[in-house]
Amino acid sequence: MNDEYAARDPHKLLSKSFLTGLDWCQRESWFDMWQRRPWIPKEAVAFGSAVDEGLQVVIKAMASGQAPDMDRALEAAAASMNEAGIAVDASGVQQAIEAFPALDIDWSYALVQHTIDIEVDELGKVNCHPDIILGDGSVLDIKTSKKSKPRWAAAQSYKELAFYGYLREQETGVPVPRVGYLTWVRSSRPGWQVLMADLTAEMKHKAFVIARDEVRKLAIDARINEGRDEPINAIYTQGPAWPGKCADCAYSPAFGGPCEIAEEERKTA
Repeated sequence: MNDEYAARDPHKLLSKSFLTGLDWCQRESWFDMWQRRPWIPKEAVAFGSAVDEGLQVVIKAMASGQAPDMDRALEAAAASMNEAGIAVDASGVQQAIEAFPALDIDWSYALVQHTIDIEVDELGKVNCHPDIILGDGSVLDIKTSKKSKPRWAAAQSYKELAFYGYLREQETGVPVPRVGYLTWVRSSRPGWQVLMADLTAEMKHKAFVIARDEVRKLAIDARINEGRDEPINAIYTQGPAWPGKCADCAYSPAFGGPCEIAEEERKTA
């Protein structure tokens, strides 16, 4: 049992990663809280992390009005790939980083990986790290994907972009005008996709309500497991969004994990 979790206020568990992870597999998110296992490296994640590391160098330079040092950016990306310890499409990482400065975005005074660490009524303590906050206050998130995002993605990203924007406003008291995704699409014709949306009151309200409801569920989960030697999952019972997700999940019995659903898929495969 994760004693550190059991002793904490469940409000302190709320994060963007937890909220978005529920869409992929509630059970995996629950295991992450109670029985965390070492992460299994995945090429798609390692690719995205390498691009992120390189772009931090690029954006910080442009934010201060300097030309980006692409050699330094590629070195940062290479270090990330080495740390992952698996084969990663290095040429694709380089292509994504080198194409980024051509985007028509004003990077003046942009913040990269800014930490928002605040207390919010009904949510408790929240900690998150938006990829980019532009000089005008807009909040952007960098993604890599094999497919383009739908045109409505930014306007309906309540657990991610709208949540970031809501928290940034709570932190500063200054309105966030827009939110958006910058997605490197790893297709046969790769390129950057830019999707932006005005951050509306409705988006912020939905983001808050979704987060508040999860805080309440976390509180129930904590009460159910208080004092138990072995935790039980009575709240976050929904399985993976697609069957293939279990193949590289750290909680699959194939890797020594405890998930009964993954066990059944493994037996019938």
